[in-house]
Amino acid sequence: MVISKQDNAIMRGFAILLIILHNFCHWMPDCVEANEFTWSSDNIVVYLNYISHGGPHLFLNFLSHYGHYGIALFLLLSGYGLSLKYDKQTKLNTFAFLLNHVKKLLYLLLPALFISFIVDDSLWLSQTWKSLIQLCAFTANLNPYYHFIYGPWWWFSLIMQFYVIYAFIFHNHSIKFITLFTSVILIFYIGVTCYCWNDLDNNNSLMAYLHYNFPCSILPFYLGVLLSRINCNFSSMSWIFIVGSVVTVLGSFSALVWCVVPLFAAITLFVIVKFLSKFLFVNVLLQKVGKISAWIFAIHPIVRKFAIPYLDIYNDYLVLITYIIITLTLAWLIHWLINKIKVV
Repeated sequence: MVISKQDNAIMRGFAILLIILHNFCHWMPDCVEANEFTWSSDNIVVYLNYISHGGPHLFLNFLSHYGHYGIALFLLLSGYGLSLKYDKQTKLNTFAFLLNHVKKLLYLLLPALFISFIVDDSLWLSQTWKSLIQLCAFTANLNPYYHFIYGPWWWFSLIMQFYVIYAFIFHNHSIKFITLFTSVILIFYIGVTCYCWNDLDNNNSLMAYLHYNFPCSILPFYLGVLLSRINCNFSSMSWIFIVGSVVTVLGSFSALVWCVVPLFAAITLFVIVKFLSKFLFVNVLLQKVGKISAWIFAIHPIVRKFAIPYLDIYNDYLVLITYIIITLTLAWLIHWLINKIKVV
């Protein structure tokens, strides 16, 4: 399957909009908390109660509960891109590969950390230098006692893990081998879920640890690598959209099915974006958003922190729209400024 640069930008644009909407909506009054890093039956009960009563905020609650699966689409695109670019190299220079991606991540992480410190140094006053070093070394997620700061910081450690996995396990190995590896990880993850089955609501630390690391996110990454290596075109198959949607929505109500939902969510979002991209306005808009998606991801938690208090003062939708506009504007300005500095 071929995903063009244009398709990639469109999908990144759609995925990042889902993520920033999700990350804002679950802070809004009367919006249910998502089963994102942990699975809680209480969240399901509240969400079903909202649906049965027709609100409040049916659409925003849907985004709050399912919008985080934009991450799954990002992982699919990452797996696809890595495989497409590096599979052709018979021998991968692992050190150079990893160093290159460390530089790319630091290029985004350090300015975002600097801006965060400038606008809200209270976030960092409680952090030790050891914690910040772990964050910048992309090892923070591996520490089960690491104090996570609200924001995108966990993503950098997660995606670095996938760069390592691609370099040492996926590159130059057959589809059978990477399928076996992915299956073993999935079985382990399901096994842990079964182990915690009778007390899932109280085993949040263990489930959260797995979700901050690669085991719970490997399926969409694997799918991306697979799509780059096989010839298929499922974007035109409506039945895949139907199955993917049903499993994504209804599967989230079961802790076991929830383990594989990221795979189906990634497939469903892939098909949705392929359909939406046929409309010229949506196509152009998502391309522009996709090109600055990295900076949107880095800057949106800062804007969100200042926007949330206004939910108690102004209309929820007005605050949400203002948050989106400011986030997109600041991301574009930073993207433009960095490019100007590069030229100089």
